[in-house]
Amino acid sequence: MSIADSLSDVAHWWRWESRALFGGRAPDGAAGCDVVLRLGRDGVRVESGRADAPAFEPLLVGETGAVGGTVRELAGRWRARPSVALLVEPDRYLKRRLAAMRLPRSRLAAMARLDVQSQTPFEPDALFLIFPDYDAAVSESAYYAVKKAFLAPLLDDLRQAGLTPGFLGLVEGARVVAADAASRRRVVGRPLAHRAARRLVAASALAAVVGLASLVGLAHWRYASAGQQLDAALAEAQREVAELRGLIAARDRKIAQIGAVRQEKQAAVPVVSILEEMSRAIPDSTWLTEVTVNGDRVSFAGFSASAATLIPLLEASPLFSQPSFMEPVVRAGDQQGERFSISMQVEAAGG
Repeated sequence: MSIADSLSDVAHWWRWESRALFGGRAPDGAAGCDVVLRLGRDGVRVESGRADAPAFEPLLVGETGAVGGTVRELAGRWRARPSVALLVEPDRYLKRRLAAMRLPRSRLAAMARLDVQSQTPFEPDALFLIFPDYDAAVSESAYYAVKKAFLAPLLDDLRQAGLTPGFLGLVEGARVVAADAASRRRVVGRPLAHRAARRLVAASALAAVVGLASLVGLAHWRYASAGQQLDAALAEAQREVAELRGLIAARDRKIAQIGAVRQEKQAAVPVVSILEEMSRAIPDSTWLTEVTVNGDRVSFAGFSASAATLIPLLEASPLFSQPSFMEPVVRAGDQQGERFSISMQVEAAGG
């Protein structure tokens, strides 16, 4: 864990403690915006946000590229630069719980990326990982994953219209979960404006940090100890993920090998079919003493009244090709007919 991560964790911890000291959970920032955008499966719903602003009927905009112009047209009637709140509906995000206790911010981010890699089919670079803001009523550690393909086009459209969401939240049942400041900056692309009250709280928190340096040092030591334990757990989890992916790759190779063997078996001609075709092609005046089938090659020997007539008969068969004598044909001294040995190619099934 780097020094920057340690300082960032301490800053998040102190901000959480100061919020608990000065009044618990942060207010819902969507209530103070002129326009509220709700991103759902059907598109983007545009709603009026502030009660004291001119109201308009909610609109559902199906095409993402038309949202910025719609907001400008509706809110521009009373404000040249309206404030916008962006809410993500449940059908556009995936919530994952990591621990029953509140974890340091840097460890929460590292565990979230590992959780995406090991427990979901997505790649971390294809998602926005959003972490909730402080809430005194919630003690668990969780994160929300939103596909960039859902949010990026909408944010680009708003930027082209000169608009920047001043609040980012996720709709969860009857409440709205606000994204923390780092998540908002990463998703929106630039820092968001803060209210005067928040600036006052930040200044008070800074003064309290200076006055309680010893408490901060103690908290830093506790977080460092917990960080070392989490680092070891993350390293072990990454090793297990690597082993699991290796096993999955080996299983896929075995499946591919089995499939190749099955295809070869389906393409091969059964021995019974070869013998049946030979019995049809070879005349009754010929009898065989040995037959050998090796893959797609058939070799056989025997006696025939006229061995030379066997080659044209075998060439006429659709199952055999390239028949040829393996040895010179000789007249059998103690047997009637000529002794021969022939080798030929078996055509694959279906062609």
